[in-house]
Amino acid sequence: MLRQNGREKYSEISKQTKMPISTVFSKHKQMEHLIKKYTSFLKFSEIGYYMRSFIYLKSKNKMLSSELLKSSHINSIYQINNGFHYLVDAYFKDIGQFEEFKEVLQKNCISWKEVPILDSDEELLLCRNINMVT
Repeated sequence: MLRQNGREKYSEISKQTKMPISTVFSKHKQMEHLIKKYTSFLKFSEIGYYMRSFIYLKSKNKMLSSELLKSSHINSIYQINNGFHYLVDAYFKDIGQFEEFKEVLQKNCISWKEVPILDSDEELLLCRNINMVT
């Protein structure tokens, strides 16, 4: 429940779970050390970014991740080891921006694989099991 709305009131959680508020409060306190951080998810489409893509990158350039972080399109970069070096989560306003970004990749990367995301609603993404085949 908190994963869908981290700001949910104890009284509302109590109603939905049919537990007393005191129990909800104590359970939350017991699990607080497990919570890494409270965060917000942007609605990227509301600020004009309608296209999202996960991009697997392979590169000889050891400084590629710091160079990519300078790009306004990058949301997150993960270092991975499944035949690629990085997994990049990127947003673009349109296909033209994506094509320009791919030109930069051509100069700096040995290879890449793009996985366009059709449903960029983060709340739905969090609540679903996703199996990704590489």
